[in-house]
Amino acid sequence: MATEQTYHQQVVDEISAQLEARLRTVDVSTLGSPIDLAHQMAAVIPRSSEHPWARQIGPFYDTAAVRVLFGSSKAAVSDRVKRGTLLGALTAGGPMVYPVFQFDGRDVHPGIKATLAEFKGSGIDAWSIASWFTVPAADLDGTTPAAWVRAGHDVGAARELARETVTRWSSP
Repeated sequence: MATEQTYHQQVVDEISAQLEARLRTVDVSTLGSPIDLAHQMAAVIPRSSEHPWARQIGPFYDTAAVRVLFGSSKAAVSDRVKRGTLLGALTAGGPMVYPVFQFDGRDVHPGIKATLAEFKGSGIDAWSIASWFTVPAADLDGTTPAAWVRAGHDVGAARELARETVTRWSSP
């Protein structure tokens, strides 16, 4: 495993190479200032959270990062959370955060999105749903639902487990 310094240098080298290639193909005056571009690039680096469940759930994106990934407005990101197609959770007294495990490139992984849909309207809070996605499940061969879906296994099995969970957690 790379040290933090080695990792940092590899990232800088790769960004430099890709940036050099891309800047040859675009009018740089359309990109805003170099500082603005650097802020946009850095915005998509996941952050940790002080929330007690952050160790289990993993790193998070903030709203600015998700806006960059989706190329959309804050209202559009909020709408996706309301529609149940993006998992976002409020931190105590802080910003909305979005667990990184749900993303596949610049969008939500299709299998995660399909599984997440099973929780829509259940009243189960986002932190509990995020936790559910990251706890190993016997019905998924001891794999977490997020890892199961991301590995290309049967999304139907994860969705069925989600439906059973909603029923169990919603019962008195």
